[in-house]
Amino acid sequence: MGKRSFLLILLCMLVVGAGGAQSNEFIDRLLTEEELRFGSAVYLVTAASSAHYGAGKYNIAAALRRARPRMPSVTDTPLTLGQYAHLLQSFFDLPEGLWYRVVQSPRFAARDLTHAGIIQGRAYPRMKLSGERALRILGRALAYLDGQL
Repeated sequence: MGKRSFLLILLCMLVVGAGGAQSNEFIDRLLTEEELRFGSAVYLVTAASSAHYGAGKYNIAAALRRARPRMPSVTDTPLTLGQYAHLLQSFFDLPEGLWYRVVQSPRFAARDLTHAGIIQGRAYPRMKLSGERALRILGRALAYLDGQL
């Protein structure tokens, strides 16, 4: 992940969070999560999306409605790579292939983001992912949106 993208993510967390200390604690906790939790993923993606699109253009309710059918119901539930990719596609204007548009499944979300270079390395839709990897994927997604990827 580029230095600019990482700084943008940290800035997003500081802007959206209630205070700098809470944001720092969140990032520290996220980086130590061996399995990304649903609540952490939603907070991370919401913060980055609202900072990227701006408060006026951003509709969190619509993005959550779009992501919700494929997401767990408990915030402490571990998220798979495919579910995280689906969450990213729900909040950002990332590439969507034909099958994702038809089915909107985590499997095709992961495939589309892998093909775009946003997800790198091993990419099985049902694999667990760490908070650190989720942050890297989000950084590449923001770089893709800025035309840097």
